[in-house]
Parts: sequence; structure tokens; C-alpha cells
Amino acid sequence: MGANILPLNGDEPKGTITDEFGFFRLENIPVGRASFELTYIGYEDFIVSEILIVSEKEVDITVNLTEALNLWVELILRAPTDNILPNHKLATVSARSFSVEETKRFPASVSDPDRMALHFAVVTNSDRNYGPGSH
Repeated sequence: MGANILPLNGDEPKGTITDEFGFFRLENIPVGRASFELTYIGYEDFIVSEILIVSEKEVDITVNLTEALNLWVELILRAPTDNILPNHKLATVSARSFSVEETKRFPASVSDPDRMALHFAVVTNSDRNYGPGSH
């Protein structure tokens, strides 16, 4: 399903794709000999050459595509990170994100993001006590 079939003859080739059973139909192919290219992602391209097209008669073509090896290339996308600018454009107050690794390196945070945030300017918290015996 979904293989591309493209006629290689003609000025303005119009191709098609196979249906869920692998069948396809091309119409208005000129009478004579024609060649077709079959392509499918993950498989080697295949060319069927010199198929005789006659008037008012269907031509059956059976093709088995070969799986392409070593065709895929690994692609890793990484977005640039700027922890100083807020992630949310509609933030009305100052905002900053930080990673788990930063909480481990930040003095006195003890891998706790809440403690780390309290050490930034303009952050206040009057409800918590982080002294001895706190939970």
C-alpha cells in the first residue's frame, strides 16, 4: 500500500499510488511501449521497461520490491536552549527554567528545585521553613 508508480514516457507524466491491496490503475497511457518507475520508502526503486500498451486492453504487472538496506540515516534534532528567557511567551512576570542537573550543581539546593528557586532574586516564600526538622 502506498507505493508510487510513475510513467517514464511522455511530456507530462501523471503517476498514481497503490491501494491497500497493492493494486494500481493508470489511465490515458499512450499506445506503444512504456516504462514505469515504482518507488516505496525503505525499498529499492524498480523500473519496469518496455511494457506493450495496446488499445482497450488492460496490462497486468506484478512487481516484488526488494527491501533497501543501509538506506536510513540517523537524524537527531536538538532545540537550542536558553534558560534565561521564559518558555512561555505570555509570562507576565519573570520566568526561568532549569534542569535536574542544575539543581544538583546549585549550592544549597540539595537536588530540590523549590530550594533552588528560592535563591533567585525576587523569589519569596513566607509559608515554608527549611530549617532543621523541616519536611
